[in-house]
Amino acid sequence: MDLPGVRKFFKSYEEAVCASDAKAMVSHYGEPFMAFSLGRVVTMPNHKEAIESSQPYLDLLKRAGLAKCIVVDISTTTVSDHFSLCHPVFEMIPEDGKPAWQFRNVYGMRHDDKGPRLEFAISDNEMSNLLQRYPALFQSQ
Repeated sequence: MDLPGVRKFFKSYEEAVCASDAKAMVSHYGEPFMAFSLGRVVTMPNHKEAIESSQPYLDLLKRAGLAKCIVVDISTTTVSDHFSLCHPVFEMIPEDGKPAWQFRNVYGMRHDDKGPRLEFAISDNEMSNLLQRYPALFQSQ
């Protein structure tokens, strides 16, 4: 998939995240989808379970005023004709007036006859930045 196509795909993903819409966000995922973060692995075998797993996180970000998370840059590494590693840089813009910050996640994107879809995410940078700035964020869950 070419870089303009990847940018368009991640713009749609960004819109879903900013809207706190797990169904729209998960529509970008393959089945299964795996998320890796700070040594924790979450396997979501299908879209139904991915929505159920993701919506509480999106709701938490929204309640905390952290739902605005935009893609400011992206690069890709081609692995094969049908698979790329995507390296989006996100900027999280807090509603509480604290400074915005950027972080890079890594996604595995399959692109074939079924269309583009994410098979995994590595979000160590996202989580470590959230915990550094909002140490009690996940204690309310």
